[in-house]
Amino acid sequence: MNEPLITITMLYLSMVIVFYAHELGHWPKWIRFERWLPFPKMSAMQGRFRYGGLLVNVAIFLGVWYFKPEMLFLQIIGLVSWLHFTIYFIVGSFNYEPKLPKWMDEIWVYDDIPNNLRILFLGLAFTSVYFMWSYYIPIITRLII
Repeated sequence: MNEPLITITMLYLSMVIVFYAHELGHWPKWIRFERWLPFPKMSAMQGRFRYGGLLVNVAIFLGVWYFKPEMLFLQIIGLVSWLHFTIYFIVGSFNYEPKLPKWMDEIWVYDDIPNNLRILFLGLAFTSVYFMWSYYIPIITRLII
């Protein structure tokens, strides 16, 4: 067996699972798959809940942290969810948010993070890093070594 290939496959599958779960958290009418490679990209179309995807991410990475599963694949899912949450909070706090007419709600994909709440979301991102660092960094080193 080729272990690096297995690790890459588990990382990719965990991204698909976490990103899909994130989009499901928005309670969309449908999910649009925009790209599969090199990283999967999906959008929740006509989502009913702006913060639902982020709450799903929190539930995943806190659940993995709390239950501490021994299966590496579940640990990777938690890791990907934590990284997705943290990076999304940081990058999303600075994304450009155009003012759009109401008729574009059907086709426009909105950012989860409103820029006017930047300080709150950046604080939450750094708090998650502070508290989850000791659990998820060893998983990263296990994947690299």
